[in-house]
Amino acid sequence: MYLIDIEHEKFLPTSDSFCENCVLAKQSAEPIGKGNRRMESAPMRMIHSDLCGPVEPATLIGERFVLTFVDDYSRFCEVRLIKKKSDIAVEFNKFFKVNDTVKRIRCDNAKEYVSGELQKVASNAGVEIDPCPPYTPQLNGVAERMNRTLFDKVRAMLYDSKLPKSCWGYAIQTAAFLHNRIPCTSINDCTPYELKYSTKPDLSKIRIFGCDAYVKVADTQRRKLDLKSKKMIFIGYSSMGYKVMDPVTRRVTVSRNVRFVEKKIISDKLAATPNVENQEDTSDLGEDKNETEVDIKLEETERAIDDKYPEFRRSQRERKPPVRYPFNEVLSATNEELTYDEIKFLPEEEQSNWKNAMDEEMLSMEKNKVWDLVELPEKEKQPITCKWIFKRKRDGKYKTRLVARGFMQKEGVDYTETFSPVISMPSLRLVLVLILQENLHSYVMDVKTAFLNGDLDEVVYMSQPQG
Repeated sequence: MYLIDIEHEKFLPTSDSFCENCVLAKQSAEPIGKGNRRMESAPMRMIHSDLCGPVEPATLIGERFVLTFVDDYSRFCEVRLIKKKSDIAVEFNKFFKVNDTVKRIRCDNAKEYVSGELQKVASNAGVEIDPCPPYTPQLNGVAERMNRTLFDKVRAMLYDSKLPKSCWGYAIQTAAFLHNRIPCTSINDCTPYELKYSTKPDLSKIRIFGCDAYVKVADTQRRKLDLKSKKMIFIGYSSMGYKVMDPVTRRVTVSRNVRFVEKKIISDKLAATPNVENQEDTSDLGEDKNETEVDIKLEETERAIDDKYPEFRRSQRERKPPVRYPFNEVLSATNEELTYDEIKFLPEEEQSNWKNAMDEEMLSMEKNKVWDLVELPEKEKQPITCKWIFKRKRDGKYKTRLVARGFMQKEGVDYTETFSPVISMPSLRLVLVLILQENLHSYVMDVKTAFLNGDLDEVVYMSQPQG
């Protein structure tokens, strides 16, 4: 048995020696230290930014990416929704114009950040782009962690509100709004809003995301006996009011005259909801001269009526709505006007039903040889456009009509006279009286696409329909 003095032998590597084989086979990433990091001494000097996406499904208007801006000093967060990565330079340009104190952008080494277009925008604004080394997102941890925080809130809000995933864009904007008004441990339990604006945020306007919102209908948008309020869905905040969405058309509007019902959350599927009458606005966000003047006039009118007539005694019994109300709600839902662009935002089942109705309409026109596909012969002749009309019948059937915008024609150029064969009511009454007098049987018939059976004497050029 022989003993070997390892310290004096030269065949084993020491800690100071370099072994290329070991490095090539075993090298790992260097640990990221958790030492003290220098923070800015004033808000909006250095901004952490990150681009997250693509997110599926897209938002209601086709946005798939989220661009975040996080202030290093206050942790104040702003989000921008974009459709494609190339839009990042445009959003940075808008951000620099509003925040002219920014001097540096900390970001990752993604292509969209180191591209020449963004570098040019930053150079013109006097801002330095400071990208992290490639494949080290840990060095951009502030923005990366903010993305996780926001999307955690988004998942919770969508689950609680039962809204579809396509509403994530409004949810993440709301999440950023709430984050800026919640104490943060990294800034000694202060709120980002307070550090940026040197004032405490007003939390009296905070509402539950996805709750029912009754929006006052403007006087110019309704008649005397129409309902004064419409039931919608609260989906976010605006500088001048609240963002609310129509559950049928999915149109998003901003209003300050809103009354909320936060105890009840809407159903899983966005569907038509009935309007509610006599709901007064309780919000006080922003100033709108037109709305304020209308509200004052309306209040004076109602006050004058109340002073003139005494108040009637009301029964204390609990009132139950008649059985006919649910049916009326369904009918009111079928009267909502949809456009072709709004169809693609509906649930897949609804989209399929409308598409089948459109195919049926096109098949009827093809069968009746309504048009011929040709090229426009005269450059100076402008074709008229067309429009899809969508309607739900009382029996639940989906009905679509393709109509030409005849008002675009010029009298004397495109046509010489107009004639619409419509039966007069006296003639119809006379026929009904004869049927009763002679004890005859009458039948009501519906001729499908009856208008397509007419003859068109003039030559009309119409552009192709959507879809």
